[in-house]
Amino acid sequence: IGGQGAIYWLNNRSDAATNAEISFRVSGKIPELWNPVTGKIEKISYQIKDGRTIVPLNFESWDAFFIVFKDKATTNSVAIAAKKESTLAIISTPWKVSFGEKSVTMDKLSSWSESTDADIKYFSGTVIYHNTFKINSPIGRSVEAGRGALDLGEVKNIAEVMVNGKNVGTVWKKPFKLDITEAIKAGDNTIQIKVTNLWPNRLIGDAQPDVKQKTTFTTMPFYRADSPLLPSGLLGEVKINLLK
Repeated sequence: IGGQGAIYWLNNRSDAATNAEISFRVSGKIPELWNPVTGKIEKISYQIKDGRTIVPLNFESWDAFFIVFKDKATTNSVAIAAKKESTLAIISTPWKVSFGEKSVTMDKLSSWSESTDADIKYFSGTVIYHNTFKINSPIGRSVEAGRGALDLGEVKNIAEVMVNGKNVGTVWKKPFKLDITEAIKAGDNTIQIKVTNLWPNRLIGDAQPDVKQKTTFTTMPFYRADSPLLPSGLLGEVKINLLK
C-alpha cells in the first residue's frame, strides 16, 4: 500500500471449514481481516516473530478474505478471544410458503422435490417463506449483549432475508448465516426468506409424459423424465443464535 504496507488474498477452495496458521513475510505491521462479502474490517490475533507475522485464521466453507498490513504495530503479540455462539430460538412453528400463486403450510422444512404436488415438486424459481419468532432479551444494545445471527441451516440455492421488514442480506454458500442485530427486537419478530433454486427440476417436470403445456424450452433435452431431482428450498432447522 503505497510502499508502506501489504495486501494478501486468501481463500478456502473446499466445501469443508478449516483452520490455518499463516506465516506472512511482513514484520512491524498490524494485520487486519477485510471481509469482501460483508465489507467489514476486523481485528485479528497475531504474533510477530523472526521477521514474520503469524496469524491464526478460521476459514468457513469456500471462505475468502483479504489480510491487510497497514498500521505500525506497537506490540509483538495480540490475542483476541473467539466469540462463542449459543442458540436463542429455533423457528419450529409451521412456515407459510408461497410458490407463485400457490401457498402451502409446511409443518417441517423439506426439499420441494419431495412433495407429491407436481406444481411444488418440479418448481424452479423463487419461493417466499413466512414465519415469526420471539426473542426474550434485547441484543446489540452493548458489546456485552452480543450480536444476533440467523442460521438458515442448509439452503438450495440462494436466500434473501427480511427481518421485521428490513433486508438483512443474501447468502449463497455455507455457512448460511447473517448478522440480524440491527433488525431484531425483544419480543415478537417477523421473518421472510426468498429462496431461489436451479432450473433442472422444472426441465425434468416439463419432460414428464403427462405434461400438456411446458413452461420451459431448450434446444437439447439435457434432462429426461427420469433424471434425478435436485434438493431445493430451506432444508433443516432455522435458528436465531447469539454471538458474544
